[in-house]
Amino acid sequence: YLNGAPHLGFALEATQAEVAQRQADCDANDEACKTQAQTEVARASGVAAACEGLETDFMENCVTLIAQEKKDSSSCDSLSAEAQTTCVDSVLLARVADGEGMALCDDVTDSSKKNSCEALVTATARSSGECAKYGVSEDVCDAQRVIDDLLAAGNFSGCAELSEEERVQCTEIFSSTDADVDGLTAQKEAELGTSDANADTDGDGYADGEEVSAGYNPLK
Repeated sequence: YLNGAPHLGFALEATQAEVAQRQADCDANDEACKTQAQTEVARASGVAAACEGLETDFMENCVTLIAQEKKDSSSCDSLSAEAQTTCVDSVLLARVADGEGMALCDDVTDSSKKNSCEALVTATARSSGECAKYGVSEDVCDAQRVIDDLLAAGNFSGCAELSEEERVQCTEIFSSTDADVDGLTAQKEAELGTSDANADTDGDGYADGEEVSAGYNPLK
């Protein structure tokens, strides 16, 4: 049956056979090679039970990787309580990275991972402008729209008028954006008075970044 025990049992047997075949290529005393072979085959098959037989740390890591890749916390069930918690947290983070919303972060146990989860969802909502979809305060998207408007206008000085958190975000965006790919960030373009929407602001055939590097005025 596709979703039943007989199917899973067959998949496990096939995976174990492949593990044995791969491990046969390892030297008899090369445990690292055997561990790597079993882990790689188990991950490729997506069968968490195929991790059994590995030393505890390797087995837990093997199962967690499979659960994370499948985004299926049921794969964590065979682990000890502590390892299972870590495994489930990893699955939740993987699901969030795949586009699910803030509600999942409530189920993350580890505090640092919870913070990472919330930051990831907030960043996704902010960049997409879809705060409601991701369960994030609409204020976040409103703030992002203000920053986007400042960026579009090349108004870096406007960042200073924002709240501390938004000011940091605004500065980071200006200092990392080079929309016209001329070698100058949006912040530098704002300081020089050049355009981040036009690689050659003065139209002389030389990119703004080239002129600045050569010591010329990109506006003349």
